Formats: sequence, C-alpha cells, structure tokens
Amino acid sequence: MSFLTDCLPSNAHGQVIPAKEQTYNVVIMMHGLGDSEQSFAQAARNIPLPNTSYISLRGVYRLPLDFGTPEGNWMWGEDVHFDMKGDLESEADFSKCLSVLRELIRRIVDRGILSTRIFFFSFGQGGMAALYCVSQLASTYQFGGVFSFGGKLPLAMTLPSSPFPISVYLFEKRKNSSLDDYEESRLKRTFRSVQRICWNRDEKTDMPSSPREWYVFIETISKKLYVHNRLYEDAIQLS
Repeated sequence: MSFLTDCLPSNAHGQVIPAKEQTYNVVIMMHGLGDSEQSFAQAARNIPLPNTSYISLRGVYRLPLDFGTPEGNWMWGEDVHFDMKGDLESEADFSKCLSVLRELIRRIVDRGILSTRIFFFSFGQGGMAALYCVSQLASTYQFGGVFSFGGKLPLAMTLPSSPFPISVYLFEKRKNSSLDDYEESRLKRTFRSVQRICWNRDEKTDMPSSPREWYVFIETISKKLYVHNRLYEDAIQLS
C-alpha cells in the first residue's frame, strides 16, 4: 500500500495509483462535474510517469442528479446552479474542497514530498476548483503547476495584489472554447506563468482524445518532473 493512501483525510475519497519506483512527484487529479474518481484513476494507469504517483480524488459532494453511473455523480462545490441554457454551472462554493486539499497537502508534505513536486490535473469544474484552491494555498505552498482542461477561475473570487509564482497550463479544444480573453487576464493576474494549449478541434471535450494530444500533455509535465538518477544521490529534473 502506498504511503499516500494514509495521507487522504477522513472526509476525502479517492484512489492512489502509486509509482513503480520511489515517489518524488504527486499528481492530484480532480474530475469534472458529475463524474467520479474512477475515470481519472484509469487515465493515471494509462500514463505512468517516472517517480510519479497519482491521487484521483472524488468530488466532495454528491450531485443531486442521477446519471445512472455505478460510482455515482459528484461535484466539488456545495451548491448547484443552472445557466440560461439549462446547463449546469461550474461556479460554486469550494470551501469544503479547499479544506480537504489543505489537509491532504499538509500530510503529503509531512511525508517528505516537496510542495514544488505536487501538481494538479483537473477538468471542468475540477479545474475551476483546483485553480481556486491553489490560489488560496499559494501563500503557504509553491506548487509544481496546474494542468487544467477547460477550467477557469471563479468570477466571484478576489484576485491577489500580485501573481503567485506558480505555472498554469490551460488546455482547450479550440481557442476561447472554455475561457475568453478576460478570464485569461484574470488568471495572469493570479499566476505568474499562464500558457494556453489548443487542440484545434470542435468535437469532444477539452480533455486529450488522441495519442498525439496525450503526448503534448506528457511532454509538458515531464519538463517539470523530478526523477531519481541512480548515479547520483539527489533527484534531478527530467529534461
């Protein structure tokens, strides 16, 4: 059993996909609105990275709608809102999510993992929750980065006086399909480095849907990871 299983708070649910080697990097995965931790846990098994363990978290609230999936349907915010088209809104109160992540990260760091080697892989509402929570924790921890597929900052959030030294990578299927220029400017006022990556397609979601797209993500995150070189005692950056 991975030591990361013991890091999960009592009010959190998730799956740990451990590294085959010693863990130096931890990727916290946060699914989209109405999904569960199962889908991202499977994605983690399909993209093993050196010295990297994954924690696929389940949303902290059950969605009060039943889509008939065996794992249930979950969300990261306390309340549910619909837009004028009748679609579910991602923006919500993420207070409980922040509390869970704060305790989870404290436990991970207490086990010897540097906060600069903690990353977030998130989609949709999970992306919004991750970006919000990272911004709230950035005065305590300097994270390795946020990889957000279709996520953006909550509009109700107050922006910091100066950007935090954290890298954010925004993936979307087409330019402005998930966030507009104003929302991008808010991210740049919150985080020092913001990079947008577009798949240039119209179908499916903002998540990678082909080996080429997954390779772009793997290539991007690999530049941030640390791997252990047996020739040296310390971990070195993967290049």
